[in-house]
Amino acid sequence: MAYGPYLSGPYQQLRVTPPGPAIPHATIDDFVAHVDYIAKKVGVDHVGFSTDGYLDGTMAHDRHSR
Repeated sequence: MAYGPYLSGPYQQLRVTPPGPAIPHATIDDFVAHVDYIAKKVGVDHVGFSTDGYLDGTMAHDRHSR
């Protein structure tokens, strides 16, 4: 789980579990099906995806706010 490292410390200290049922992990098939669904709804010219940062560790918004 992507948030595991952020949640494990506080939850371990409090010795509680997160509320609610466990959320299933998305698979690559889920991701591809989602992109395909959106592409069919709005057209492939209006669909894109990327990371939030660059390979050197800076975030996209950091480069544009300088």
